[in-house]
Formats: sequence, structure tokens, C-alpha cells
Amino acid sequence: MGNKYDSNRLIAEFMGATFKEVREEFSVRGEDCVSERVEVYGIKSPNFFCGVPSIGNLKYDESWDWLMLVVERIESLGYISIIERLRQPFVEHRVFFNSINTWEEVANGGRHEDKLTAVYEAVLDFIQWKNKK
Repeated sequence: MGNKYDSNRLIAEFMGATFKEVREEFSVRGEDCVSERVEVYGIKSPNFFCGVPSIGNLKYDESWDWLMLVVERIESLGYISIIERLRQPFVEHRVFFNSINTWEEVANGGRHEDKLTAVYEAVLDFIQWKNKK
């Protein structure tokens, strides 16, 4: 997946969010201005701000509170999450999801020395795999 904006949007879609593109035109000191954003609706999150959040406010890539909601959703679909901490020449975390019924490994895209990043990458890998099914 490309950038964090697109990746967080993919995760939000998996979590059931809907989106609305908003364009507002206004004037500041005689200058015509345009504000464009994508608002997010129908999403469970640990701490949205006042008003309607935009995609830029999604924190799946930087907050355990946000990311664990996604892991819990994946687990509720019949998958287990496994996080390994490997000590090869350096510390690395490996994250993957297995089917509870068959133990088939369905997503293992998370490998990183930072655990949050490894889980985030594995979540994206799982969602991309699930969307192809």
C-alpha cells in the first residue's frame, strides 16, 4: 500500500467507515479560498475530536489504541494474531494471522524492529488478502 493516508483509509473501510468528500469555498481578507477534505463516518475510535473527523485524523499507524481495535475485529472474524520477537543480528518483530479452524497462515506482512509498525503492516496485509477473497 502506498502512503499512510491511503493505508489508514483502507483500514477505516475494513472497520465499516463511510466517507464523504467535502468542498467548502470561502473568502479570507478578500482572497477566495477552497477547503477540501474527506470526512469519516460510522467508525469506532478511541478518541475522535470535536466535530466530524477527516481521514487525516485517523491514527492506525501511530496509536496502539486505534490499531488494537482492528486486531480485535480481525480476531472476531475467526483469526488469531501471533506476534513473535526475534533476536537475530538485531531485534525484529514478526506478526501474522492464522485461521482458527485450519491454522492456515493467511497474512504475514508484518516484519519490523518496531512492534507497532509490524502489527500495522500485518493488518494491512490481512485486509488486502481479505479483500481479494
